[in-house]
Amino acid sequence: MKQVLEMISNPHYLYRMTILHAISLLAPVMGSEITRSELLPIVITASQDRYFSFFSVIMVKSNVLITFLTAACC
Repeated sequence: MKQVLEMISNPHYLYRMTILHAISLLAPVMGSEITRSELLPIVITASQDRYFSFFSVIMVKSNVLITFLTAACC
């Protein structure tokens, strides 16, 4: 899982969006402790996305919001 989550720093926005989607699916299953300590720091890092085009930044940041909302429901 660590290798997958490290892909959040990949310069291609589709990789980052895929990781965010995976986190949104994992957060309810992993529990609040692991979500807070392991997954949310990755989401916070993704929220500071500065890669490439305006479009990819908007897409990643909107997925960060969705992931935050999903993780908050845990």
